[in-house]
Amino acid sequence: MVSNSTGKRILESLSKSPNDTIIISILAQDSSQFRDLSPTSLAFIIIGSVVIVFIVSCMWALFYKIQKNRRIDDRELFMILMLKLTKKAISKMKSKKLKNDDPVS
Repeated sequence: MVSNSTGKRILESLSKSPNDTIIISILAQDSSQFRDLSPTSLAFIIIGSVVIVFIVSCMWALFYKIQKNRRIDDRELFMILMLKLTKKAISKMKSKKLKNDDPVS
């Protein structure tokens, strides 16, 4: 962060010579901001996150199993329907018993 005095100094130098170039470099901030968290609150956040991930995973697994069973049931119903339709179609076909001395046509 730029302090107030440093900001005023930069503005003064810009007003004195406006054609000058100022190079500003950005540094990564120290991770000291996380040191303010108490161990209890950090543990609560971690445990809460794990519980949320567990609940989402269980919901996904439950949804997957339900969909899988629905697909299997639909496939079985389709096979039963096809079997009935096939038997009905075969029963409506005309058939003739052949004997050994019948001519081949």
